[in-house]
Amino acid sequence: MTGAKQSVGTTHRRSSEVRSTTKTIVSGVRLNEKLSMADDFGRRAAHALLERPLSTLLLLAEDGFDECAVLGPVQVEQLCASFPKIRILVESSRTRCFSDAEYLEAGATLVKRQPGGDFADLRGSRTPSPDVVLSTKQPYGRLIPGARQFAFYNVHRGQDHQLLRAMLAVDRHRHGTVVFTPFPYVAVDYELVLNDRGRRMLQFGSWAGRVGMLNTLAALGVLYPDSPFAGLKAAREYDSYGRALHVLAGVSARVHSHGITRPFVIGVIGHGDVSAGAQEVLDDMWGSGLYESLTPAELLLRVRAGALKNKIYKVVFSRQDRYVAAGQVMGPGHGFNAAHYESEPERYASRMAEYVMHLDALVNAVHWEPRYPRLLTDRDLYRIARTGQRLIIADITCDRRGSIPTPEITHDASRPFLLWNGIGGSMAGWTDLAPGTDLPAGYIPILANDRLPRDLARDASEAFAASFLPYLTAIARGGDDGELERQRAIVDAALAVGCTLNPKISAAIV
Repeated sequence: MTGAKQSVGTTHRRSSEVRSTTKTIVSGVRLNEKLSMADDFGRRAAHALLERPLSTLLLLAEDGFDECAVLGPVQVEQLCASFPKIRILVESSRTRCFSDAEYLEAGATLVKRQPGGDFADLRGSRTPSPDVVLSTKQPYGRLIPGARQFAFYNVHRGQDHQLLRAMLAVDRHRHGTVVFTPFPYVAVDYELVLNDRGRRMLQFGSWAGRVGMLNTLAALGVLYPDSPFAGLKAAREYDSYGRALHVLAGVSARVHSHGITRPFVIGVIGHGDVSAGAQEVLDDMWGSGLYESLTPAELLLRVRAGALKNKIYKVVFSRQDRYVAAGQVMGPGHGFNAAHYESEPERYASRMAEYVMHLDALVNAVHWEPRYPRLLTDRDLYRIARTGQRLIIADITCDRRGSIPTPEITHDASRPFLLWNGIGGSMAGWTDLAPGTDLPAGYIPILANDRLPRDLARDASEAFAASFLPYLTAIARGGDDGELERQRAIVDAALAVGCTLNPKISAAIV
């Protein structure tokens, strides 16, 4: 009799599962029709990301080198007010730019990871398994079975696929040979959340640019103690970006009142978010008057004519300024064809060394891949060092041995500058480049800190979280027609669903 009851109960449960699955499939079809998901991966991603209810959200703590957060107390409070049934868990952290107390006050539940990998609140009570998990960096060793995990994965350009391989391996182990799983892992990359014009909507890059430029100006003050930059602080020493701009405004006022004794030329490579952030610091600082923007061609003309005045000059280098086809005329725009460059970049050479000889600082804010020519080489830095030129390089992109020959990168904000012995062609250690630093002749300081936004972590996190909140709201609202644009952007940003990679990035996972 007992066996019969179990059989009836089992049949009832299976019938319920069938009805539930049928309902989900029908709902998923409708959602896919709304989102225009034509491919199989897109349909699966839409189902996994948007058709499953959001009841518990978890914000992971980052490692000791990263103070930034993708969700702040303000956003927690707004989510709690809009979706009171959603439970928001925040892993306790001593390094995060927002305190645990701020999250508690906003309505979150503080949790700590237990030895088995589960989470419990501060009283020791186990908390529900989260549906959505948020982190900044790749969550190595912190994969939550069945969760939708948002992070900067750094895999779609082929940079780093270790985490995605690990995620897929765990999923295969859990589900065997099953291709479709009811509650799969879903990896979503913030970097791939784009608007309808292809612009990134979630990024810390502009803050890397702002911090990089603030640190560059402070470094110029060390190299030139009689310049208007003398005494400027590194970004991490300001309590906010607003305070940094206030100090720079005072410097600008003094320059306009008293002038400067020599020209300063600051070059910026690139036109993306990082470059925009770096340029913003200069533009906000100087405004007009003794500040002028030049094209690379105008810079060379003025140098040759001896026509550079005692001003601050900004020069932005586009791709056609940086490269020239081998054997072609070295003039502005000459010998460069964008389509040909993309198809055969090995036929082009960098001409940045020609410009760098006339710069006081160079901010590298452009993504680089190995198939493209390097912007500067060891030989270029050797030539600069032999002339005695004092030059600051801010390699904000931080590609080790990438477009700039930066041999190492660091997470240490207290010593973010690598000292490069240009003549000897060797690394001489790390420095904070504080006022009074004695820089030997032939040494070139290279800013090579790959976590610059943490120097203004609170500002950067508040800006990111404010941009991210509408997308979290779109997930929470599921199939709401008013959220289709953001929902489509989230689905398009999925890297993997279960054991299936997004075809757009699978070629990079080798």
